[in-house]
Amino acid sequence: MKSTSMLLGSIVLWLLALMTIAHSASVEEIALYNKQDRQKFLVEGAKREGKVSWYTSLIVDQVVRPVKEAFEKEYPFLQVEYFRGNSERLVQKMFAEYQGNAIGMFDPKTERITEWKVPTPWSAPYDAVAGRNGEAWTGSMLTDRVSRLDIKSGQYTEYMLPRPTNIRRVYMDDSKRPGTLWIGSNHGASIVKVEPLE
Repeated sequence: MKSTSMLLGSIVLWLLALMTIAHSASVEEIALYNKQDRQKFLVEGAKREGKVSWYTSLIVDQVVRPVKEAFEKEYPFLQVEYFRGNSERLVQKMFAEYQGNAIGMFDPKTERITEWKVPTPWSAPYDAVAGRNGEAWTGSMLTDRVSRLDIKSGQYTEYMLPRPTNIRRVYMDDSKRPGTLWIGSNHGASIVKVEPLE
């Protein structure tokens, strides 16, 4: 129990430090800040942010959820959002660029962002997801197309859907290659499955 408490305490301070870093101070300033008001300094910085995103490969039921619950109980002004994946999926953190008509990937190892423009103009991608097979998917809110990206080559394959959907979130089953995309149809009150045959 003592080791669990120590782990929780370390994670809490680490998360609070990340919150403060994101808002005002640099990493070096936080690491070297050793005044008596350090805890208050971290908490005040975190309050301004309101939430923290935690990318982890730890086991959800045994570690992540208990830490999240304890953290939010101790700091009710903060919401913890977690993404659990293996190291490969953590590295390939995809995001959509709605106004940029692109999807991007952040690589924490190199601290670089790579972007790929969606071929169809005004696609307005809302969400993006990457899988273990080296591909990423996104859906258009405006053109009723879904797009599959080969991350290595940068080549897109687009699929026109049979009816208006207004795509938001995208989910992928990457148990085979190419993966299968699942999306919700906001205009059709239905779930759509896109399964490439090639």
